[in-house]
Amino acid sequence: MDPVTLALVGLGFAIAAGAVVVFYWTKILRWAQSSLLPWVTQHMPDLEKFVKNAFVAVDKVAAPTRAMAKDAWQRLRQVLLRHVQKFEQLPNGTWRVRITSWLRETIEELGSAEPLITEITTERQLTYDELPPEVRADWLRQGFTTRELDVTEVRDKELLELSA
Repeated sequence: MDPVTLALVGLGFAIAAGAVVVFYWTKILRWAQSSLLPWVTQHMPDLEKFVKNAFVAVDKVAAPTRAMAKDAWQRLRQVLLRHVQKFEQLPNGTWRVRITSWLRETIEELGSAEPLITEITTERQLTYDELPPEVRADWLRQGFTTRELDVTEVRDKELLELSA
């Protein structure tokens, strides 16, 4: 895989992770409009202007970040077909994560428009503390010793909700 594609994949995952944080911004704004700002107006009217200005300042960062995250993920999805993480508890109490990504590449220099699908698999060991929260929760609640996460599916759903 060429360095540009690899950099795009890495950047896409970093931006997608940031999008999770920014994802809640519209929900925070709705809560602020319906609860916080009326409460501040009623109980602390001298601070109303400062609270509203704080939301305006954060919105100047959050709104473009949301748009950038959506755009980056859409670009990444043109190359990234699927990204799956499979977690498995090992007998010694540690966990193994096997990460598999399927990438679509076109071989323009060969004059072929047919995409080439590349599968990349990596493995590493994790401690319990390094596991994603949903994997820890499944293990604690139901005793699952293996768990598979389709990261592309999760991110697609999150970014679909960003549009709502």
